[in-house]
Amino acid sequence: MNWHHFPMLRLLLPFLTGIMLAIFGNLHFNIPLPLIFSGFVFCIVWLILTKTKPILKRYNLIFTYGIYVLLLLTGYRLTLLQDARNRDNFFGKQIQNEKPTFFLCRIIEQPEEKVKSIKILAEVKQIEGKIRQNVSGKIVLYLQKDSLSKQLNYGDYIAVRSQITPVRSPINPHEFDYRQYLAYQQIYYQSYCSSHNWSRFSSGHGNPLYTWAYAARSYLLSIFQKYELTGDEYAVISALLLGVCDYLDPDLQKAFSSAGVTHILSVSGLHVGVVVMFISFLLGFLDRTPKGSIFKHIITLILIWCFAMISGFSPAVLRAAVMFSLLTIGKMYNKQASGYNILAASAFFLLAVDPYLLANVGFQLSYLALAGIMLLHPVIYKCWTPKSKFIDKYIWSLTSVSIAAQIATLPLTLMYFHQFPNYFIIANLLVIPLSNILIWAGIAVWLTAFLPVVPDVIAWGLSYLIKFFNGIVKTIEAAPYSITGNIVVLPWQMVLLFILIGFLTYYFLDNKKKMFMLSLALCCIFAISTLWQNIEHQSQKVITFYGVKGMSGIDFFDGKNNYFLCDSLLQADKNKQGFHLSCNRIYGNISQNVDIVIADTSEYKSPHFYKKANLIQFHNFKIAVIDKLHARQKHAQKIAIQCLLITQNVNVTIADLQKSYLFDKVVIDESSGKWKTQKWEQECMQLKIPCHIIAQKGAMVLQ
Repeated sequence: MNWHHFPMLRLLLPFLTGIMLAIFGNLHFNIPLPLIFSGFVFCIVWLILTKTKPILKRYNLIFTYGIYVLLLLTGYRLTLLQDARNRDNFFGKQIQNEKPTFFLCRIIEQPEEKVKSIKILAEVKQIEGKIRQNVSGKIVLYLQKDSLSKQLNYGDYIAVRSQITPVRSPINPHEFDYRQYLAYQQIYYQSYCSSHNWSRFSSGHGNPLYTWAYAARSYLLSIFQKYELTGDEYAVISALLLGVCDYLDPDLQKAFSSAGVTHILSVSGLHVGVVVMFISFLLGFLDRTPKGSIFKHIITLILIWCFAMISGFSPAVLRAAVMFSLLTIGKMYNKQASGYNILAASAFFLLAVDPYLLANVGFQLSYLALAGIMLLHPVIYKCWTPKSKFIDKYIWSLTSVSIAAQIATLPLTLMYFHQFPNYFIIANLLVIPLSNILIWAGIAVWLTAFLPVVPDVIAWGLSYLIKFFNGIVKTIEAAPYSITGNIVVLPWQMVLLFILIGFLTYYFLDNKKKMFMLSLALCCIFAISTLWQNIEHQSQKVITFYGVKGMSGIDFFDGKNNYFLCDSLLQADKNKQGFHLSCNRIYGNISQNVDIVIADTSEYKSPHFYKKANLIQFHNFKIAVIDKLHARQKHAQKIAIQCLLITQNVNVTIADLQKSYLFDKVVIDESSGKWKTQKWEQECMQLKIPCHIIAQKGAMVLQ
């Protein structure tokens, strides 16, 4: 591979580095914009001078590295400029803590209906502190669900009076960091508002293009509803054609993930390619004249971006839209560019508009998958030449593409999702061709909606096709050993895997033995680090007091076994366990889990764990759980324990508990109310007893 053939790739790398330093490096030094601008002016002047004075060309290397440094600084500075907190009028600077605030905001996305609330993403326009000020910045609002909040739409102005609070950071170990996820979208605050504390101020203030896009999306979805596509069938076709995943059942999403075909449910290059193919077919007659060809390309560009807008501008569709736009513009001028240059140019353009896209998992996987297909697919495809043309064209070609994409995204998917779909090749071979049929069938329903009978027949066939489609996915998920789970890849190991893939690719492309030897060395390092983690987990003894709103839960890690002590609410709520607890168990390499309900009065014994009534002993560590059943329980003698856990908002004082227990520390979990928690905290301070409030300090972990 000759780097001189890929100028956009060479320009992208330093630009990416600058963005990564700003986002992940926690570096905060201010670089004056005039300095960067002056640097680019100097570079332009230098280029002009080299044409008139060839002697300057001997300094081209210095000039090249100067450009790279400028691009790095530009990426860094653009990222800081994008950060809403750096703006003088950011509303977060005007908030009065612990007090309700009056503010006026505009809804900037279509509201999302939750179980008990309406979730709204809004832009704050005015805020009332000591004086009313014009401000900027985004906020997530949760409005009490009622008939009025259900009527809100994109572009509405609403006046709100409620307390604005920072988005809460995760309080459990290895829990999904929702605060960081929102911060990458420049959202740092949220507010919960009851029905009588807000009102609609005015309507229709959204961008006309976005308003049209939301209306078009609603209309297209209503066509599927009209022809009685419901349940999982409606959810899948909505996700497949428009990227609307709101209706997908969690179990169905899990099935697609376990089968290794989640990418099918996101609008991506496949869908944009279908749009381009369809337009080319309809307007192919315009290619007969030069002006007609240009007109066709302009129409193609408009419709590409209309589709991207309707499908919600996901990172994958943005990447595809920019790439197809560049290809279309190239055709207008009879120019052809390298696929690598187009890929790099699209990334450069999108990151220049929003540098924080780089932190989006969808953006990362989309670009890695396509880069992997472009780079690795030819290498993999050449490994075998089937004698049958059918196998070669329809099976091996698609299989090699799937393997290439899987290899390129493997380090990231292992780090983020902790599992590997073992049957991804079979799943993609079956699902991808069928998904193409579903896409065309869905488009056919839209196009024939004005006709009698025809759309009914197509929709009927589409419904059964989707059922068959879902059946394939669920069958693969249910197959034995469909996934390898509980995989832990740390960030440094993820980087190591990418370097390993790079070395192996270099070896297969150029057949350099040095690359192969380096790859073997990296494999050994990765294997040793994984083995070391496994050895550490074999002997671990860890107690984790979790924070789950309104519930109680404690994990006792004993090697690879876990004793989970919880209330009946948390035991029954597998979704909450999955969100708040599961990642910690994955990182602990837990292979066997035993649920023990706190209220269960029966005795439980194991070699290192013992529970009787509200008393627990794990190795030599003793805990008493104070719940409603045992709050007033008296003992003939004081029981010596290390830790006292207070749960369920019990009506008891610390002084009362001292009559029955000798304890070194008090832990208050999130099943108790704020007022009582503060009262217990004050008592502990007066009695000089250490007190850990999980709602304030996060989960307590005892090694």
